[in-house]
Amino acid sequence: MEPVTLRFESDTIESFDDEADESRQSRAEYIQEVVRDRHAVDEIRTEYEAKLEQVRSEHEAELERLQSELEQEQTDVERLRNEK
Repeated sequence: MEPVTLRFESDTIESFDDEADESRQSRAEYIQEVVRDRHAVDEIRTEYEAKLEQVRSEHEAELERLQSELEQEQTDVERLRNEK
């Protein structure tokens, strides 16, 4: 590995240290892992957005179906009222 020097704000360093401690890693190991895994976030986001779009589409179709059913029920009620 090649050494690299980075500068961060103190609060960012504290966050790195806390998160590294939680995962029982050194600060350097933790930052290396974060950098290594940076593309995983994009992949997860892409999968999430695709699933979200699918759910939206399904919900829109269901909403349209229910609206159509409601309109039919309202038509039936109006027809029955007019028959009396």
